[in-house]
Amino acid sequence: MKITFVDGKKQGTVLEFSTPSVTIGRDPSNMLTLNTDGVSRCHAEFRQLPEGGWVVVDLNSTNGTKLDGARIAGQAPLADGCRVEIGENLMELSELATAPAQVIFNPIVTPPLADAPAKPVFEGTPVRGDVFISSSEPKTVPIPESALAPEAPPAAEKTKEEPPKAKESESLADDLKAFSGSLFSRKGKTSSGGFFGSSREGEAGTGAEAASPEAERRKRRSNVIFYVILGCVVVMVLSWVLKPARKTGAARGEVHVPLVVRYEKEVITRDNVFRFEFYLRSRMEQGVAEAPAGKKTAKGKKAAPVRRSRRVYYANFTIDDIASRRHYSKETPISEETVEELRSAIRGSGIYASAPNTSPRDRAQNRSLLIVEGARIFSTGVPGEFASTEFNAVEEAVVSVAESFGLKTIALTPEQLLKQAEDYFLKAEDLYDNRAKISNLRDAIMRYRAVVESLEQFSPKPKMWAQAKKKLDEAVRERDEKMRLLDTEFNRLSQMNDFAAMRQVFLDQMELAEPESREYARAKNRLVIIDQVLRKNKRK
Repeated sequence: MKITFVDGKKQGTVLEFSTPSVTIGRDPSNMLTLNTDGVSRCHAEFRQLPEGGWVVVDLNSTNGTKLDGARIAGQAPLADGCRVEIGENLMELSELATAPAQVIFNPIVTPPLADAPAKPVFEGTPVRGDVFISSSEPKTVPIPESALAPEAPPAAEKTKEEPPKAKESESLADDLKAFSGSLFSRKGKTSSGGFFGSSREGEAGTGAEAASPEAERRKRRSNVIFYVILGCVVVMVLSWVLKPARKTGAARGEVHVPLVVRYEKEVITRDNVFRFEFYLRSRMEQGVAEAPAGKKTAKGKKAAPVRRSRRVYYANFTIDDIASRRHYSKETPISEETVEELRSAIRGSGIYASAPNTSPRDRAQNRSLLIVEGARIFSTGVPGEFASTEFNAVEEAVVSVAESFGLKTIALTPEQLLKQAEDYFLKAEDLYDNRAKISNLRDAIMRYRAVVESLEQFSPKPKMWAQAKKKLDEAVRERDEKMRLLDTEFNRLSQMNDFAAMRQVFLDQMELAEPESREYARAKNRLVIIDQVLRKNKRK
């Protein structure tokens, strides 16, 4: 399968997959990860049917999946040239394989029957020991029974056969074959007193019985069952060894390697000095105590909450603008989604392959960048106005993160700051008036907070600062009350084990909470647990 991105952040990217299934979503465990707006954690799947055709399956995503402009319900068939829209990503599919995957087993070779006719023996062929046939014509030579009879054991030795030892087995396959024959024989017994004893209850097996047609049929049946089981084991081992690398621990660990980014910008002019710094780092913290959904102890009580450590990222923003008297410094938590988008931008820029710049500092403008990702460390500086394409790509990603928090990374006059704060305030008022939609209340809070933080740089503070602060406190109280009611509803539904309704509660909490907050992370973790429970119950 070939996937060509027609629109979105990955526009122009072409990917090829040779697997019969391609999962898509924001979660890194998917074969195709899309960290863009409108994409759910596990959004959709391209799946090949047993007869060879392909379908797109929507995995109960929030915003749905569109095929050729129409939203699908459940699943829909695919064809070469069709277009699938997931969030803001538009993909065109081609080269869909038409033949289903096949598993071919080696043919099973059964031993010849006991009553098969004797093969002709030619002159010079030894029959047994020093007995030869002198005739030049092919003949069927009867072998005397005395020649085939085993030699009698010495009188002093015991005639009872000792059980075979493991080291005397010629190969592991022979041991398994002997075991399978004994395990699947009629009445759980072998034909010659092997693993489970005699073929007749209470009697020892005889040589005549071992050579009977019934014994041969049992032997062939045992061989067939043995090779079928062996083939299944081989297929299971190969599927585990050849499974996609995205499911291995190494691949999962690579995504979660700690990331440190430090970006500094300094611009000196005749009448101003402007400095901006972005510093991303992380630390391990104790997560919120969570009781696994649906889990109960042996006495029927709810399982005790489990508190696990998790990595939390923080971003430090520092702005010094002498002309506008801006002195801003803030540390704020940042979501894993934002960190992964920044990580993807850094890896896609090719900055690691570029040569570090060691030129001396410039008098007017200087920028520097430090990236630490696991054992990989990269540091460079840019004196002057012009930088490499790789450096500009990383700089744009950092600026995008800063602007998502309402910060401008350029020098501004007091009039420009006031105009920016006024635009934020008017947008916050519009969102708050339409807060019937849950996410609008959250967005209004973020806008009010941006206004307050922007105008706090003034002394004395403008009148708009007091208005925005009052509205911010009011909106936060309303949001906290809604979150409290949703927590109460969650506790009620957990007593009833109504997992489908609990899932909607967590979705509402994620719409209310800010993406960088602990409330958002807690609701997201609960949603993951509920989805696992729902999938498990569906399989039952």
